[in-house]
Amino acid sequence: MTQRERDQILNKLLEIVTVMQNDVSTLKKDVSTLKKDVSNLKKDVSNLQKETRNLSKSIAVIEVEHGRSIQLLVDGQVSISEKLDSFENRFVSDEKELVNHSNRIWNLEDHIGIA
Repeated sequence: MTQRERDQILNKLLEIVTVMQNDVSTLKKDVSTLKKDVSNLKKDVSNLQKETRNLSKSIAVIEVEHGRSIQLLVDGQVSISEKLDSFENRFVSDEKELVNHSNRIWNLEDHIGIA
């Protein structure tokens, strides 16, 4: 092998090494960027977990508050229904008494001859 052939091989190897160094340098930058991205993703996931916990707590509070409100509405409706039933019973009783008085008045008027 001649010196020229050796020089060509060395130059070719030098080119390959230089390309490899550039590739390694690029890979290092890419890995560094990936590490930063992963770190940011970890922070984002952590923040999402915190927000999810806070949201879950808020939902639980809303469910409890609305549950109380709904129960109060139901209780109010039951109370109104009971009062209506009571008024209806009283109305029926008063109506019977009115019919009874009307009959008694008719009988009295008939007895004394007013018609």
